[in-house]
Amino acid sequence: MRRLDFVALVLGTLTTWTAAAADSPSILILYDNTAVRSDLQLDWGFAAVVTFRGHTILFDSGTKPDVLTSNMRALNVDPSTFEFGVFSHSHQDHVGGLAAVTGLRAGLVVHYLDAFPPAAFASAERLGAKPVRITEGRELLPGLFTTGQIAGEPPEQALVLDTSKGLIVLTGCSHPGVVGMVEAARRLKPGATIRLVVGGFHMLLNTESQVRATIARLREMGVQSILPTHCTGVVATRLFREAFGEQFLSGGAGTRVPID
Repeated sequence: MRRLDFVALVLGTLTTWTAAAADSPSILILYDNTAVRSDLQLDWGFAAVVTFRGHTILFDSGTKPDVLTSNMRALNVDPSTFEFGVFSHSHQDHVGGLAAVTGLRAGLVVHYLDAFPPAAFASAERLGAKPVRITEGRELLPGLFTTGQIAGEPPEQALVLDTSKGLIVLTGCSHPGVVGMVEAARRLKPGATIRLVVGGFHMLLNTESQVRATIARLREMGVQSILPTHCTGVVATRLFREAFGEQFLSGGAGTRVPID
């Protein structure tokens, strides 16, 4: 089976965002180190918009407000439609672009981990956002969960979507380790299939043997498809591509992954 045939079967056709598809259930990468379109700006950082069951959620905000603004405009994303934001961890390349959203979405609720430094909460409030502290895993909307705080340097949370074909786990950097992120997602829905893990896996400094051990563990856990991006690293991304084959999906700003 060709790779594109497999993707169409498992996830639907992988396309870039268009105005006509703006309301389709999907994860759209807004901010990344690479891009799939020449009109999008590249920068170190990560952000995505999740459209799920009639709800539109911001996940992280990248580093620079001007880059996020430019990419949202090019991708026909209206930040005033965001119901709330979920922020994986407190590093600047994931929270720095928030001003691009709050200028058009006053009073945006942002789900920050309780472990975020006080300065992060103060900054969000100055921008007009309303931080909510997250400690434990919980359902934010029907079928949409946060893993809650996962221990790491720094602590992190992932967003988990319970779809008709299994769980999708969306990560920012996976500082606690991508295996730990997936394990936390599984605790929310024991026995559920892990359909896709997408996001940064923070394996830039890992050896090939460490990456292969991680891949083996993810396979043991039943992860069906993988989309590594942002801080995963060139070597790790290559090894994921080799290991998952047709089940490997490429990322980058402008990549849209249909959900159901």
